Amino acid sequence: NHLGKGVLLKHKLSLYTALNNLPKLLNWVEFWRVRYMSVIPILDFTVHYDEHSGYSRLMLVMVKAKFGNLENQIEKEIPTDYFKPCQLALSITKNIKDLHWNYIHGNVHTRNVLLSNADYIGELVDITFMHLNKDQQSTKPAGRWPYIAPEVASTGLSASTDMYVLGIILWQLFSRVTFPCDVLVDPTVYHIEPIPHVVKEWGDIYVDCLQTDPTKRPSAYIVYRRLTQLCSKLKHDKISISVETQQLKKEYQLIVFYR
Repeated sequence: NHLGKGVLLKHKLSLYTALNNLPKLLNWVEFWRVRYMSVIPILDFTVHYDEHSGYSRLMLVMVKAKFGNLENQIEKEIPTDYFKPCQLALSITKNIKDLHWNYIHGNVHTRNVLLSNADYIGELVDITFMHLNKDQQSTKPAGRWPYIAPEVASTGLSASTDMYVLGIILWQLFSRVTFPCDVLVDPTVYHIEPIPHVVKEWGDIYVDCLQTDPTKRPSAYIVYRRLTQLCSKLKHDKISISVETQQLKKEYQLIVFYR
C-alpha cells in the first residue's frame, strides 16, 4: 500500500522486453539514483502487473511526495505574487537542464512534477519515454494531451519537445489552468491563450518555448539563466499578480463546464 499514486517512476514492459533491455534499464536506474538520491530517496524496486494491458510495470519505489504534485498545487493554490511560482519554474527548468546533458525526458507534464521537500521545489519523475539523446527513439510517440509538441508525430521526441512542454507548464504557473484527462481532444478546451497583464519577462519566456518551429525554441540552459535573473529581480521587488491574470482560470473553467 506504500505505492502511492504519483510517487513512482515506471517503465511499461513485458518480461521478455525487460530481459533484453536490462542493461538500458540498469543505466536508467543508476541515473535516477545519482540524480535523486539526495532529494527523493529511491527505496526499492517492484513489479506491478496490469491486467488491462497484459504488461508488467517495473517500478522504482520512492518516498511519497509531501506536497503532492504540481497539477494538484495549480488546482488548489492561487499565488498572490510572482516570486514563488518563479522559484518553482526555476527548479523544474534545472531538472530539465541537467537531464538534457545526456537524456531526453519525453513525458513532461504537471503530474510528473513532484513537490517532495517544499511546495516551491519541483522534481521531475517518470522514465516511461526517457532515452539517451544520442539514441534513436525506440517507442512510438505518446503522451498526455496537450503536453505534446506539434512535431512529435513526424519527428519524434527531442530536447526541443521537452522545451515546448516546459512552455505549457510555465504558462500554467500563472494562468492556474489545468487540463482534464476525460475530455476528447478539443481546441476549445486544450488551447493556450496569452495571459493578460503578465510580467513581460515571464510572457517572453513561455512564448519562446511554445514556438511551433522547434529550432527557434531556447535550450533549457538559456531558459534557466533567464529565470535565474527574473527570480533575483522578483526577490527584491515583489510584484503582485493582477486580477486580470487571475481571471483567465475562471474563463477556462466555464469552457470545460459547458462542454
